Amino acid sequence: MHSRIPTNENSDIDISHPDIRYCSIITPLNVHRDRVNELGCVKFAKDTGQTLQEFHAVDYLRASQSGQPKKKKHNDPAHKSDLLQKEEATKLLSLRPALTGNIPGVLKLCYGLPVMIKKNEAVEANVTNGAEGKVTGFQSHYISETQRVLDVVFVKLINPPSPIQIEGLELNEVPVSMQHNDITATMPNGSSMFLTRQQVPILPNFGMTDFGCQGRTREVNVMDLKTCRNHQSVYTCLSRASTYKGTVIMRMCDIGKITGGITGWQRQEFRELELLDYITKLRFNGELKEGVGGNTRASVINSFKKVYQDHCPSHVPDILKWSAEDSLIPQEDDDEFVWQRAGANHKSEKTTGKRKRMNEEDTIIPKNDIITDAKPPPKKKQRTHHKSDLNDKVRGITWNADTWSCAYDSILTILSSIYFTNVHQWHQDAAPMNRYLSDLTEYWKQVLIQGSFIHLEKSKNYLQSTFHRMDPEAFPMNGKQGTDLIQFVQTLLNSPSHTFKRQRYCKNCSYTHHIDDLKVPFIALSQSKQQEVIGTALKHRLDHVIDKQCPNCRKPLSKKTIPNKDTPPPFIAIKLSDSGPPPKLSLTMSIGTKEDKFSYKLRGICYFGQAHFTSRIISKKGDVWYHDGITTKEKCIHEGQLKDIKDIYVANDRHASILIYSIV
Repeated sequence: MHSRIPTNENSDIDISHPDIRYCSIITPLNVHRDRVNELGCVKFAKDTGQTLQEFHAVDYLRASQSGQPKKKKHNDPAHKSDLLQKEEATKLLSLRPALTGNIPGVLKLCYGLPVMIKKNEAVEANVTNGAEGKVTGFQSHYISETQRVLDVVFVKLINPPSPIQIEGLELNEVPVSMQHNDITATMPNGSSMFLTRQQVPILPNFGMTDFGCQGRTREVNVMDLKTCRNHQSVYTCLSRASTYKGTVIMRMCDIGKITGGITGWQRQEFRELELLDYITKLRFNGELKEGVGGNTRASVINSFKKVYQDHCPSHVPDILKWSAEDSLIPQEDDDEFVWQRAGANHKSEKTTGKRKRMNEEDTIIPKNDIITDAKPPPKKKQRTHHKSDLNDKVRGITWNADTWSCAYDSILTILSSIYFTNVHQWHQDAAPMNRYLSDLTEYWKQVLIQGSFIHLEKSKNYLQSTFHRMDPEAFPMNGKQGTDLIQFVQTLLNSPSHTFKRQRYCKNCSYTHHIDDLKVPFIALSQSKQQEVIGTALKHRLDHVIDKQCPNCRKPLSKKTIPNKDTPPPFIAIKLSDSGPPPKLSLTMSIGTKEDKFSYKLRGICYFGQAHFTSRIISKKGDVWYHDGITTKEKCIHEGQLKDIKDIYVANDRHASILIYSIV
């Protein structure tokens, strides 16, 4: 690979040669692709003695995201119609293509410019997404004194799947017309706008991503491997080349990405695929024992392990082999993501009125009732292992007397139990919140990969030392002072992207004003004279009248705090009031507007008393476990169902302080 990097030692690589100079560079990042395309257009026009001509898109607001029901009325007071304000339209046009669904706001073209088509327009004419070509002409019209809009761009395709001859055009020359493209634009502040953009769906082709290059074979293959995320990305870039001499590496990747060995998650994936292949082979040959079967990957593999224990097929490569000491640990299904049968008795959530009353006897078919040819395995005595039992998804963290770690023990026990019971959604929603949760995720991954809960303790040690370095007073480690739990939770859950939006609004005239984004999903309940349901108490805290008047109608204004509809906070920490009756707990509560409502479930409670924090962990189905890092240590004691706990606000003479609700 080093021999294909343009250096003085590799003099056979001439990057000034036209075949290399104008070849599209493969780069893993969209931001790099967009910048390469921008600079490439300027360089190409200069080299060919031309002037780039600018063509603008025309944007209109859409009421909703594609595939969602359209609103009857556009309720955004800042936009009285589908037309955008001039300043807003200018900002949208300036966004780079990766932020607007690869439909550019401004296209800069000249004759002969390499381009790539980004939408399927006419498959029979080879005008398809990913097709490459060169600009041979264009037609446009003015929408203002300075702005032009494209009607059609003529492109001569490069190596199309089959030759195409359109009357009046050259061989393989095709028209690419302006289209109405539904896009979601990501603004610099992280918010999204749903738009219909009128533009010809092409991009300059001086750069493409590793994703976009898949399926191509290139005689000249120029690439930038510096930012490749993993060995798969490196392989994708390199394997596009048809010849060694045609391979040019502008920047080399970290060599560890291709020599560092397989990661735990990839080994797990390959192990499961090997086992599924083996199960399929046994079933085809009629050799599969009774009791193996299921409707999902996890259920099939779990049933195999119950019947065959830790049997590893002989054909599995040594690097992937498993045994009782290094067991294959399949993940469990998440009930919310498992398909269920919906037959004549299936009840729609939107059914109302008389139809709803008629269907009250309908039942939902649980995932385990889906028809399968598997027979239950014979009951066997439970085997004991020297390793931790990973089937127990609720695991505690032991208190450290030298650092007084109980605040960390209680909160991380709650969060890790959420992770272990829903790894997929955690990676999707929780891990991207901030670097602390991302780092914790890496530790907890190792629990599943290596089958040892020691990494759970290591995650606590990492976080405690990290927070201590950041603020020694708030997060001491001297074994004499406790941690400020409120500041700890606020810091841990702080996120610049997964936020609440705070707005002032008028119930009388629909006036709305965005105040700011609440980056910390920590809400302190105010004192109440009478007991309320937790959802009602929270609503009163998040949506209430304020001492200000509407600038339009002079009526009292209200202030509301709602989750960001695109990236809602995965967690909400609720600080209970120290006085007054506590709210009546419910396992589930909904937050948001009628159009964008999010369901949060109670997943944990932190208790405080006698200078010590403990916790209760609550599953999605309402099972409750108690944990105390001093007395129960790594164990969590099952206490039954939430509805059966006599006083959920008290645990061993300690009183509830913080509730943790989650959408994960």
